[in-house]
Amino acid sequence: MNKKWLIGGVVGLLVCAAPIHAATEYVRANFFAGNVVVNNQIVAADNELLSYQGSVYAPVRAIAEAMKGYVSYDSTDKTVYIERPTQKAAKSTLHSKKEEGPVTLHLFSEKSEYVSGEPIHIWSRLSNTSDTAVELHHSSALLLYSITDQDGFTYEPLQPFDLVVSEFQPDEEYASTLDPIEFVAYNTFKQRERDPNLDIQAYLKRAVRPATLPPGEYTLTLKSSFRVGADPEDRFRKVQTSIQLTVTEPR
Repeated sequence: MNKKWLIGGVVGLLVCAAPIHAATEYVRANFFAGNVVVNNQIVAADNELLSYQGSVYAPVRAIAEAMKGYVSYDSTDKTVYIERPTQKAAKSTLHSKKEEGPVTLHLFSEKSEYVSGEPIHIWSRLSNTSDTAVELHHSSALLLYSITDQDGFTYEPLQPFDLVVSEFQPDEEYASTLDPIEFVAYNTFKQRERDPNLDIQAYLKRAVRPATLPPGEYTLTLKSSFRVGADPEDRFRKVQTSIQLTVTEPR
């Protein structure tokens, strides 16, 4: 049976959960007040940083999340995991597209098969393939990804209820990369389906690498909803296209 979970503001909860606790020995070190700056933005202000044997130690969570990473900790092997959106040049081996009037929706994947735990590189774009400028009326989330697994469970984020107007000249496009936080949401609500009384914060505190997909077969779907032009009588168009992925057991 195909089941969907619609979520809105839960992403903030997912990012802020899962603290890390680990200590194996005591050391003599110096603490000092300082800042952590990533891309010219202060991400950890007035923190007590640690200086030990010529190296400065800073809070990994603040730095990782400033770089759009998700942090988890495996107490079994005492490993900190950071999953980040893949930002690299790559050629796609999977591609699907859907044309709707003057625009075309594209969905890409670097590979059709990934090993569980490795970065899953998926990206998309919506482009104006007409010869004239196009005005689109849409929500702030012009491109949304949904995940359906081999059990028929579907994670689908909620479409925001705002309205944005964007003008696309011929050949202009809007691009997006699939963020690992979507995998956190998928894993969390898959667990919630199994246990309706699941404490989400408690689950995220103990979950190891929830920002990755477990082994299995998946359908990744890209969706977009928009109206062309300013005519309120024109319908909102719902467009989507999908690709099939396999995630294998770690080697």
